[in-house]
Amino acid sequence: MKPESTGRLRHIQNSTAEPGFPAAVSDGRYVYVSQLLPRQADGTVPVGIRRQVQQALQNLFEVLRAAGAAPETLLQLTLTVADDRAVSAAKKAYSQWMPTPGPALCWRLGRLPGALVAVDAVAAVTAQQPAPADPPPAGAARV
Repeated sequence: MKPESTGRLRHIQNSTAEPGFPAAVSDGRYVYVSQLLPRQADGTVPVGIRRQVQQALQNLFEVLRAAGAAPETLLQLTLTVADDRAVSAAKKAYSQWMPTPGPALCWRLGRLPGALVAVDAVAAVTAQQPAPADPPPAGAARV
């Protein structure tokens, strides 16, 4: 996982995030994680809602650490579940992996690309991060 700076924002990359998109973006005070799926490092998704919730939260915790945050600094978490029949099992798995007291929590149903669960979150950054690089000059290509 490697952070990349663009202006005042840091883009946190992760091998388990959706290809081509950052796992999270941080402004130095907060880290914003969007639709983090339960992909394992080899790109596969575990079978079953409980294992997927566990993997998604492990991925989330890794992204938070890379951004200078921690599970204990989570402010808001949204768990999207693809099947309303799996919500009960997802809640049980969540309660086993999330520190108590947890963040403000929202559950929603929705279609997901190849998974039964996805995580969106906002956390406070507590660790000092290096100052972002100056933005590139106007008209410079961004890689």
